[in-house]
Amino acid sequence: MDYLVHHMARQSAERTPESEAVVHGAERLDYAELWRRVSSFGAGLTELGVRRGDRVGLFLDPSTQLVEGIFGVSHSGGAFVPIHHGLFPQQVAHIIQDSGMTGLVTDGSRLSKLAPALRECPSLRFIVCVDGSDRAEAGLPVLHIESMRSAAGSSSGAGRCVEHDL
Repeated sequence: MDYLVHHMARQSAERTPESEAVVHGAERLDYAELWRRVSSFGAGLTELGVRRGDRVGLFLDPSTQLVEGIFGVSHSGGAFVPIHHGLFPQQVAHIIQDSGMTGLVTDGSRLSKLAPALRECPSLRFIVCVDGSDRAEAGLPVLHIESMRSAAGSSSGAGRCVEHDL
């Protein structure tokens, strides 16, 4: 059996659920909450079609959402591609193209700057926006991480924000 990075989060949640897992500024997550978020995000990515080995980019500032993304992509079977938060749009587009990335996790302000460059990334199938931003300039489905979290375990799927699906 493969041992993937998200297994560490699950095992820690089973052993010490109330222990502090992630601290970023005032935000603190215990292992139980981290695992809940990782599980629902990973399940949402699976519903979006992420399969073993698919590359999903994480273009975020250092944050609890970045940690959730790393473990969540692993949970879905995908391979996370960290993208430094200080890169320019054309540099990010090059990484997406070169890696054959199928999905991107970012925030609304970055997405609005990236949109023109993302049109040149044929492998990119979806974008997950972590801040609830309502931007679909890239011509791709934009989903929101909160809807993926709240729909986890429901029969409605991954919480696709149909109103944002182009």
